Amino acid sequence: MVDDKTLRALATALPDVVTSTATTGQVAYEVAGKGLAWSYLARPAPKAKRVLVPGVIAVRCLIETKQMLIEAAPERFFDDAHYRGYPAVLVRLAVIEADELAGLLRTAWTIVAPKSLVKSLGGAGGRTPGLKLDRDARLLRYPLMSAFPVKTALAALLILAAPADAAPSPEVPWGEACPQKPAEAWSRAERETAWATRQGAEPLCLFMASAAWASHDPDKAALLYRLAATRREYDRRRCVEPPRGQMSSAMMAIRMQAGAALQAAGAKADPAQVATIGRDPETYRYRSDHLETMCDGPVRPERDWDRLRDEMRREIDEPSPQD
Repeated sequence: MVDDKTLRALATALPDVVTSTATTGQVAYEVAGKGLAWSYLARPAPKAKRVLVPGVIAVRCLIETKQMLIEAAPERFFDDAHYRGYPAVLVRLAVIEADELAGLLRTAWTIVAPKSLVKSLGGAGGRTPGLKLDRDARLLRYPLMSAFPVKTALAALLILAAPADAAPSPEVPWGEACPQKPAEAWSRAERETAWATRQGAEPLCLFMASAAWASHDPDKAALLYRLAATRREYDRRRCVEPPRGQMSSAMMAIRMQAGAALQAAGAKADPAQVATIGRDPETYRYRSDHLETMCDGPVRPERDWDRLRDEMRREIDEPSPQD
């Protein structure tokens, strides 16, 4: 459990972080005028004035990281209509440990702090007490390996540890299996096959293909990633309970790898393309026999799938107010 005093200590231990308090009672922690965390305001009723909600804060993060955090630990992390599509995750202070929150705040700091400041503190001999800057950009931008229990992290990496020379079975078509080897070991033919058959592929394969394409064609890699993310959300909604099994952990690890590869390649999210993918009926027409394994539990009946798909498509056109 983290109280307000501990939260303030963790946030202000980061370089150049200052606090501000609004007339609503909302406390914000900022660096160079940009918020890395702030108190949560919510509407007690539709169209009512937003009021302070004790025990909950919003922490800046990447959109991709936000969804993974919510999927992995919905008791600690959540979203609402106001923050939908906004790069911040809502955190329940009563059920998060101080070291976990500290990791999230450090990552938020690296996102909003001036690059010159981040670089100066991350260089040799330039580290600041209380701030651990990971040299690997994947850990700077994706706090999952520090935020999740060690067992979960290890399980998530199992699928990435497959031998580099493990060839896919020629009897199994794409969409049922992917080359079980690191992205950099994929052959050109395997990448081309992934791209040509993307419309029938499940999210796990698409994330793997995205990572494999990143250094060769960032545009293709980005499209594969966005298609995978949309299908992943559709799959998540088709599960009766939030996916928590080993397949879900593997999915998060692959998604992290693909996101880091895209970041290294300089690919950025295109909201218009994301919306186009989300509206396209073809996005939701792909194999579903992976659901039983992925959900690690009951799957919603097929009669509900059209409703879930339509909900996702409607949400794309709903405005997402920011803080």
